[in-house]
Amino acid sequence: MEGAGSKSYLVLFDIMSGMKNYDKEMLKKKIKERNLSTDLSKTRQYLFDALIKSLIFFYSENDSEFKTRLQLMQLLVLNKKELFSLAQKKLKIFERNCARQNRTLLLAETYALMKTNAFNLFLNNYDNDNLHELMKKEESNLQLLMNESKFRSLMMQALTLIKEENRMQHDVVTEEYKKLESNPLLQEAGKAKTLRSKLIYLSLMSIIKFKLKKNEEALSNASEYLRLLEKNKHLLKRNTFYYIVGLRNKLIALMELERHREVKAVLSKLKNVSCQNVNQEAIKFRTYYTFSLLTLMNSGDYESASKLIPDIEKELTSYGGLIDRYSALQMLLLMAEVHFGTKDFDKAVTLTNHILNEPQINDYINLNIVSKTTLLMAHYELGNFRLLPSLARSTLRQLNSNGFENTFESAFVKAFMEKQISEATFNQLLSEVETLIRSGKQPLLFDFRKIKRFLKENAVAEVMVD
Repeated sequence: MEGAGSKSYLVLFDIMSGMKNYDKEMLKKKIKERNLSTDLSKTRQYLFDALIKSLIFFYSENDSEFKTRLQLMQLLVLNKKELFSLAQKKLKIFERNCARQNRTLLLAETYALMKTNAFNLFLNNYDNDNLHELMKKEESNLQLLMNESKFRSLMMQALTLIKEENRMQHDVVTEEYKKLESNPLLQEAGKAKTLRSKLIYLSLMSIIKFKLKKNEEALSNASEYLRLLEKNKHLLKRNTFYYIVGLRNKLIALMELERHREVKAVLSKLKNVSCQNVNQEAIKFRTYYTFSLLTLMNSGDYESASKLIPDIEKELTSYGGLIDRYSALQMLLLMAEVHFGTKDFDKAVTLTNHILNEPQINDYINLNIVSKTTLLMAHYELGNFRLLPSLARSTLRQLNSNGFENTFESAFVKAFMEKQISEATFNQLLSEVETLIRSGKQPLLFDFRKIKRFLKENAVAEVMVD
């Protein structure tokens, strides 16, 4: 509250803290009401600086990373005051903390700063031993950092491939993952001594093995990644994102291996993760609900899956700007499939049409084809047979242009060009998909369970009509 001696930035803070959402016009009105006559841009900057300082103080008391950096500041003060013997003692404590917390970068930075500050005094006193010791430590840590930088560049390459694979042909994608799997840099990361390098290796390997259908190996890497994280609690406290990623990788492998009980246990663990910021909350939301829907659908419990949809729709709106467009469209497709499973075919049509009207949908090959196929099945169930041939031709063109000419997917879509599919066609397709299941060879795009259920139910329906 303003009064005698009240400062402008405190009045501004009082006004802004009472606003649920930032509103420029409302801010101006409140400033006028409170008779705040000041240079607003300077006051706002002063308030910002004051808030940042208070947050630094808060985190220095409560956050391990800030505490460690505060120790670094103490070291620099001692060095600046030329209290080198005391600085050396403090350095040993600092080194132990950094080693325990895997802070290679901070150590390298510290050695460089101390060496620079101490250089003249060491030379003047002919104290070459201490100087050489600092230089060797600095060089060793910089080498570790250079290696980690190379491993991270490999991770960026993998993440770019994951992002772009939906715009690429299947054979090309597989070949790129094989190249990554055999990349010497990745093997080097696996043998590295630092925890961060090992985590990069295990995270990448779990993704690559999954993409190459080596699901047991994918699970092994994801499990080891989580074991290392859980053993090193400081990393979990520093960045929960690492843990969410590890849980997601394990969920992917477990889902493919159909180890449903373990999937539920990991989902429960993910649900209880405490996030540190809104970005992590968005990642957790996307991961938790995607795998929850998949788990329920795979078990045939579409009714329970449908009960999650209102929460998903609400959260998708909240986190809209923090979730990439492809991931958001994926979630919409899952919801469309849930509606299809509960026989709410009109809602399935509405959602798939929404996906297919996305301006960039042609960039997402798999998503586009699966959405069109879901739309085909929904229109068939609704009896909208006149729409089927043109929609099937459109889907078939896309399948053919992406190398799926002589596949089960192509045969399945062609069947819809008959409009009302005959009992014989249903039975033939059902036989083909069951053969694929027995052989262990999965369709490249389609979900077995969804297609088999559709074929079986309609084959039975045709027999009953006869």
